[in-house]
Amino acid sequence: MERYAQEHPEIDIILIEPQRSDMKMFRYNIMQLGARRVVAEYGYRSAIAQAHARKEELRRILRRHGLKLADLATVAASPPPESFASPVARELSGSLGTLSAKLALQPEDD
Repeated sequence: MERYAQEHPEIDIILIEPQRSDMKMFRYNIMQLGARRVVAEYGYRSAIAQAHARKEELRRILRRHGLKLADLATVAASPPPESFASPVARELSGSLGTLSAKLALQPEDD
């Protein structure tokens, strides 16, 4: 990112990335639905926290491009429990959750 900033000083880069203290999140097996939810929810909360901490910087950058940062007080601290837009997505999520739970309970083959 530093190289891009040096090569293209006319470009504004807003980078939101995990903090060093977030390394524990990389230990989850994201092939499991429950783990993906934990990681996604943590990522959401982390991004919101970074936005709060950097709000003046973000406002300044966005203003240069004719954009406005939303009022962060109106942004939920955690994602809604069921943020899927469609009934099909909710049903698929439920099915995957059920399948994941059943697979986790199966004894291992010897």
